[in-house]
Amino acid sequence: MGFELVGFDSGRWHTWTCLGGLVADVYRATGVQPGSWGLIQDEQEARRAPQWLTESGLGDPKVFLWAAALLTDVAQATLQTEE
Repeated sequence: MGFELVGFDSGRWHTWTCLGGLVADVYRATGVQPGSWGLIQDEQEARRAPQWLTESGLGDPKVFLWAAALLTDVAQATLQTEE
């Protein structure tokens, strides 16, 4: 389906869309923005965006490391492999 940027702090996961302004900050700095379903569609962009976000330090002060999580539709993937 696409990639979501996530960061972990004190036992809780955050996404870049739930922390105000991060999507706009990442877009201005890297040109990366969410597409379908609010997810990043390109893997290279999905790798570049969390790297910049981690280095910038703009995420929630407790989130020091950001990563791109690939979200898949397991039911759809299963159907495709059975064909």
